[in-house]
Amino acid sequence: MTQRLYYNDAQSRSFEATIIERLTVDDRPAVVLDRTLFYPEGGGQPSDQGRLNGVLVIDVQNRKSDHAVLHILAEALTDGDPARGEIDWLRRFDLMQHHSGQHILSQAFILAADADTIGFHMSPDSMTIDLDKANLSDKTIQEVEQMANQVIFDNLEITAPVIPKNDLEALGVRSRFSLENLATDGVRVVMIGDFDKVPCGGTHVARTGEIGMLKVLRSEKAKGGTRVEFRCGWRALSEFQSRHAALQAAAAEFSVAYSDVDQAIQRLKADLKQAQKDLKASRSALIAYQVAELREQAVPVKDLLIVRAAFDDLDSGDIRLMASQLSDDPKMVALLAVAGEKAHVICSAGADVEADMRVALKAALTALGSDRGGGKPDMAQGGRISADLAALEQALEQAQAALTGV
Repeated sequence: MTQRLYYNDAQSRSFEATIIERLTVDDRPAVVLDRTLFYPEGGGQPSDQGRLNGVLVIDVQNRKSDHAVLHILAEALTDGDPARGEIDWLRRFDLMQHHSGQHILSQAFILAADADTIGFHMSPDSMTIDLDKANLSDKTIQEVEQMANQVIFDNLEITAPVIPKNDLEALGVRSRFSLENLATDGVRVVMIGDFDKVPCGGTHVARTGEIGMLKVLRSEKAKGGTRVEFRCGWRALSEFQSRHAALQAAAAEFSVAYSDVDQAIQRLKADLKQAQKDLKASRSALIAYQVAELREQAVPVKDLLIVRAAFDDLDSGDIRLMASQLSDDPKMVALLAVAGEKAHVICSAGADVEADMRVALKAALTALGSDRGGGKPDMAQGGRISADLAALEQALEQAQAALTGV
């Protein structure tokens, strides 16, 4: 069994040890040392990384059979004892900041919102906790964040004594598991001053001030409760810098102060809404004008009035509206199409027209090499195939011929 130096000294960055076993793990060389500062993945905390005798340690795992710590390497060690290990300190310190921050945030949610943490995820990229309570307000989350940062600014000492299991309840130790079900008589308890006491085998900063700051980024519904994403320390600063840069760019774009960006966005949204309304009105007027022109161009064929037209400056919604308006004339047949990558054909008929528009559509689509369409006797449409104006005009000719023989 490996002696785990990080339990008593999570601040050290290098150590010497004796190699007591060499093995292969998932086709990678690995070693077991008699002692180590490398934290193995477990308890929700990712493993440490670093180097052994200059060789990259890419993963660290706990062997369940004997609790030995497996150091998985990028390549085999060639040097003999002693093995000199060096922790990737930036990674370790970042994970310690976030693990300690998670303890503080979880306790703050208990105190401020009576919300227990039922799970958490920690990685070098993200940090989340899952709470058993849903619909937490922004105000509540802000109060929790304020409380957590006050604990950080108070620079409380963080200790991790091993306490007899029978003494845990009297000390007010919190746990999402029954204290009676903890496996050992002696339980390692991470204590953050008098603010929080919880069983934990992970690595933590020595004082809360080392966390720097904690910032909640967002919350969302998850598993019937709430998932909260947050950042601590350097990651919180990096997130702030990124968002500040985005805000700075937006303020410059709008030529306003930072505090006025929200108002500028609201004005822009209002302007956009009005512009869309004006555009819709203009488009409706244009459609009405084009419909009037098409009525004048209608050609009598047998007992029908036929309008045939293809466009490359309208969309399928426009020609549907045109067809609907043209069909107000009981004897009108409208054969319309719009060109493009997803060309669209529509065939519509007035109330007195007995011809089946599905027949006309089928003839048009066959000419285009498509079979994607359908409808009713008085209105049929389809297409979704690339076609230019020339191809559509020929297709509409085929549609008319299918209806009239002309």
